[in-house]
Amino acid sequence: MKTLFREPIVHFLLGGILLYAVLSALVNQNDAAEDGAIFVSKGAITTYMQFQKEEFSAEDAAQTLAAMPAQERANLELDYIRSEALYREALALGLDQNDEEIRERLIEKISFVIGSTAATQSEPSTEALKAYFKENAATYNTPAEASFVHIFFNAKLHGMTGAYEKAELLLTELSKEASAQVTAKHGDRFHFLRTYANRRRNMVVDHFGTEMSESIFSSGNHDVWIGPFWSRYGAHLVKISSITPEMPATFEKVRGFILTDYKKDRQAAALQTATDKLVEKYSVVRPTKVIK
Repeated sequence: MKTLFREPIVHFLLGGILLYAVLSALVNQNDAAEDGAIFVSKGAITTYMQFQKEEFSAEDAAQTLAAMPAQERANLELDYIRSEALYREALALGLDQNDEEIRERLIEKISFVIGSTAATQSEPSTEALKAYFKENAATYNTPAEASFVHIFFNAKLHGMTGAYEKAELLLTELSKEASAQVTAKHGDRFHFLRTYANRRRNMVVDHFGTEMSESIFSSGNHDVWIGPFWSRYGAHLVKISSITPEMPATFEKVRGFILTDYKKDRQAAALQTATDKLVEKYSVVRPTKVIK
């Protein structure tokens, strides 16, 4: 038992449960009063504001409330009174029974409590952030971009063979006369854009598919018409003006983003660990067996 209470996760759970109990006591203080009274105390309003704005720090919420203009505070109190009245009427009518939305909301609230408790842990060291950056470096790189114009031949209008043949024929004409002007009359109307300026790879993939996108980004032919390329919509001729390769990020430049992501991931991991510990309190009953 002594060993159990030395476990950090036990301290984490106890802290979360204690914090939730304190907040619950503040929220439910009206229950101890007579049914017809709604007490508008500082504690009740502070807690109400915390959950409405998801500001878990009681100290920050109290400071916000103290600095709040009189009219804004009056509006906040009125919102609380209305919410409390509606809440009590709903309970009186039994509307909280067998309600999936209420169930999900309660899960969100306890997850918020436990997760926010995890967020109060000490700041990560520079070494920890650098290790996290090394594991997720590609996430912070500036994506490759492409600038190009294309001519589209719709497979639904011409059939796959017809669309491809039309694209080849036009490519031959454009290759013979480099100064030939391409206008909107060439090809068919495309579902998205005709000209793409500094568009990231993920957008090009979304519009044209992986295979054609790879052909564009890997092409060394600029300022000439190339193709035909296939997308799920038909055949395309493409004239590339520029390709900007993916740019690796430096730790110092994206440190702020790394810190935010690190904390978010750590909080999610802590929540999952805490939830798994809570699950151990229960027996999972299935039709044929019981799993402890």
